[in-house]
Amino acid sequence: MHDILVMIRRLAIGAVVLSVFAVPLGALLLISVSSPGGSDNGLGAIIAFGLGVGLVGLGLGGLTFGCGLAVLAKRTLAAPAEIRGSRRTVLAAGLTIAGGQVLTSVALGGAFSLFVGLSAAFAAAYIVVAVAARRRSELILAGVLGIVLLGLGLFPIWGQVSLNRGAARMTEQAALLP
Repeated sequence: MHDILVMIRRLAIGAVVLSVFAVPLGALLLISVSSPGGSDNGLGAIIAFGLGVGLVGLGLGGLTFGCGLAVLAKRTLAAPAEIRGSRRTVLAAGLTIAGGQVLTSVALGGAFSLFVGLSAAFAAAYIVVAVAARRRSELILAGVLGIVLLGLGLFPIWGQVSLNRGAARMTEQAALLP
């Protein structure tokens, strides 16, 4: 378990480093689009705006969740708990749900696969840290953040399912037209 916690901590630090670069890059894209002579191409401006907002959002999320995960993993490394009984069940259930989210996102077309994948990866790491934490406060905090991230990963999947259902209904209605 010690090696897994060390790997999670290093990955969290890596996410923070990448996020440090993503936020300014996204901000530069947003500034270039909003400047008066920034872009004469309407489609290019829309794409740059979307990329800028996406990079800033993912960067801020990576900074927040990455820093929190690195701190909690470091504290848990000091004295990890034994993973037995109900802790093992919680770990298996959490990792299964996170993996299922990623597979469902890919099966639905994957428009938001990156977002769902990042959310599920952070959620799985928080669940591992929560299961290995001895202190009740760390266990609760990491568990709540893991559940929140699993919920955030469900929103794009739910949206894609809703779009698919709506398209299917429209197709059925169009088929009934003379």
